[in-house]
Amino acid sequence: MKKIYPLLAVVGSILPYYFFSIFLLEYGLDMQLFVELVFANQISTFFAVDLILATSVYYIFLYRENLRVGVKYWWI
Repeated sequence: MKKIYPLLAVVGSILPYYFFSIFLLEYGLDMQLFVELVFANQISTFFAVDLILATSVYYIFLYRENLRVGVKYWWI
């Protein structure tokens, strides 16, 4: 597991930015278009909302754990 987690972290960091960089190269930093495309249909809206909610819960958890344990730089 010590080798799998770092590998997944690297893949999870590189892969999304690969697709985002393709969007940036084609359309530039057009955030209105980006949001329109993210919510273009029901399935993409499903993934977007799921990601937004999961990320929100994760940051709430991190904040609460920081209050309990006192981790420096918890937001990183």
